[in-house]
Amino acid sequence: MIVMLYLSGMSCEEIAKKLQRRRIKTVTGKDKWCASTIGSILRNEKYAGYAIQGKSYTVDFLTKKESKIQDKDLNIKHLTVYLQYYQ
Repeated sequence: MIVMLYLSGMSCEEIAKKLQRRRIKTVTGKDKWCASTIGSILRNEKYAGYAIQGKSYTVDFLTKKESKIQDKDLNIKHLTVYLQYYQ
């Protein structure tokens, strides 16, 4: 619903107010939605339909030291997502 509202032209603030009017609770059970929460959801790669693997690798297995891979070198695969919008 959040993605569809955003794609229809609504701002994060407008979406937050709409969710509150419809009395839809957040994932933590709160009644109040923040525009920043909506923005975080929209920026989350999983909600956008992307599966990103291999974000880091182990440099030394004994010390368990990890290193992050640069964005340009990531293995990004787009998932096909079917959305159905109910008005």
